[in-house]
Amino acid sequence: MFRQGGRVYEFGPFRLDLAEKALSKDGEFVALTPKAFDTLLILIEKGGRLVEKEELMKQLWPDTFVEESSLSQNIYLVRKALGEESQGARYIETVPRRGYRFTFPVREVSDVDATMARGFGASALIERDEALAGTLTLASNLPSPRRRISRTLIFALAPAGALLAIWLIWGATRRSVAGIEAKSIAVLPFKALGASAVDASDAQLGLGITDAMISRFSGVRQVTVRPTSAIFRYAGQSYDPSEVGRELDVDAVLEGTVQRVGDRVRVTVQLIDVQNGQPLWSDRFDEKFTGVFAVQDAISEQVAQALKLKLTADERRHLARRPTENPEAYQAYARGLFFWNKRTEDGLSRSIEYFNEAIAKDPHYALAWAGMADAYAVTGYLRYKFMPAGAAYRKAEEAAMNALEIDRAMAEAHTALSVVRAYRDSDLPGAEKEIKKALALKENSATAHQRYSIYLRDQGRLNEALVEIQRASELDPLSLTIGSNLAYIHYLRRDYDRAANCAQKVLETEPDYFQSLIALGPTLQQQRKYKEAISLLEKVKEQQKGKAGVYYNALEALGHAYAVAGQRAAAERVIAELKACPEDKDETTYRQALIRAGLGELDKAFALLETNSESWTLPPVGLSLDPRFDNLRADPRYEALMKKKFGQLALGIGQ
Repeated sequence: MFRQGGRVYEFGPFRLDLAEKALSKDGEFVALTPKAFDTLLILIEKGGRLVEKEELMKQLWPDTFVEESSLSQNIYLVRKALGEESQGARYIETVPRRGYRFTFPVREVSDVDATMARGFGASALIERDEALAGTLTLASNLPSPRRRISRTLIFALAPAGALLAIWLIWGATRRSVAGIEAKSIAVLPFKALGASAVDASDAQLGLGITDAMISRFSGVRQVTVRPTSAIFRYAGQSYDPSEVGRELDVDAVLEGTVQRVGDRVRVTVQLIDVQNGQPLWSDRFDEKFTGVFAVQDAISEQVAQALKLKLTADERRHLARRPTENPEAYQAYARGLFFWNKRTEDGLSRSIEYFNEAIAKDPHYALAWAGMADAYAVTGYLRYKFMPAGAAYRKAEEAAMNALEIDRAMAEAHTALSVVRAYRDSDLPGAEKEIKKALALKENSATAHQRYSIYLRDQGRLNEALVEIQRASELDPLSLTIGSNLAYIHYLRRDYDRAANCAQKVLETEPDYFQSLIALGPTLQQQRKYKEAISLLEKVKEQQKGKAGVYYNALEALGHAYAVAGQRAAAERVIAELKACPEDKDETTYRQALIRAGLGELDKAFALLETNSESWTLPPVGLSLDPRFDNLRADPRYEALMKKKFGQLALGIGQ
């Protein structure tokens, strides 16, 4: 594809060496991926002429179909390596919709100088000549017979010395690209390439490899790895890896591509230093599909070395751990994981199908059992229609216990069990016990920290809940759910400015995200911004029509906003709609009681609550902590109600 030989090209402070496949600046090695190196070489050898995008792609990937974004990524890496952004110099010109040209003057070094330049660089070449001249001068002062012998030895040994120096300098240069001591890493979704790019199964395989890498590094305490839920948002997107790394607030990012051709899989991967955008390590693996686990082993080992991780024996075992040896089971699990992350009714239903398929192919696949357990647990919690909550919780418990029977260290199974204990059994201490087990096994689990914060919140332990949700936010800073829960805890703690800021930060990313909208509406009320609160909640109500529970959550919040704003007729219309809703009696009367409290009709509110809660074993968090019930809690009848219904006093704020 390229001209062969010992050529060296020089431009500005840079030197490009074909034989060594190396780029250097002022004698210092500059890291470039192999494809980025080839991209730069093609542009240089065109001598300032325009290189069409199609021509570039054909030369770089002669037997493979790739998207244009792959070329753009290579151009970006070359520009970063040349320091175009930081130094203002311009080496590569973009010709819109056509291609690129190298615009900087280039000098080709002669074959003799090129050979020496590989080891020494320009300054070292001068030092070599001066040293050699000095040696010859010294030899010329010797007597004639000895002078002839000395000259013979010098010229005989000079090439060996030069080769030794070249080897030493080259070795030092290679060592200079050793990794960084990173404290955090993000594994970005591995992209499907070529014909496989249109095959959803291969896209899901890429996400499966991504999750496998995340799972492996989550067991290493020296480095924080962003969770799968934080990463999947980038699936199928074009992005600058360094920019994503900054968004996720990590030191390094691992990105890659995956391509299946027949029974073979090719994985290309690189580790990038977020601070300067330079590759720390890159490699390509071409294996039979059954060798995909060996590829993951190699990537894990090389990344650990590049990050300078000092692993314990247990961490090394975790890093090399293979949840299954069955490639078909693994691919089914990857598909289940893909749909599980959608968190929609259809997504969870399909994830359960694929997790079941994975288990059928490998009944000892503990991670697939744990994935199925969590899918059922979330289905029960969100009350999706494709399965009754009771049946979903029962299946979640069974799957979690199967996972733990295979692997007692399966943190994800304990996380799923905590949901069952809390929302089926109303056993908050039992739920806390399970979530603590999960965190002991996987301290860097954002999901476990988030769920623990919810259990602490529901027991009125708001200060502890705040600590846990803040830790979850550190681990997954872009999570919409975690951001919304953080806003809600601030709201319950009466810190309305922080609550509003957290909710609005989420809405900047996803303007229609329900959890943040439903937290922001009541927050605006407490700030006495009634007009803004009503306007927002009216929009939420329209957005959620036909969505069962979430619609009635929006309706309840809107009815209370009408009530405190003095719009009695509008509040009464909401109460009438709630009376006619198909939800269970407890939910309906609780929602009506909240609006009656907003209208100041405390007798009616208490009457509703007295006839309510027959099935409650613990007080709802809203009744215990929500500021909208403050006027109810100031009434002596509130304490009597709590003792009668729950055998306890009201939960304290800020415990």
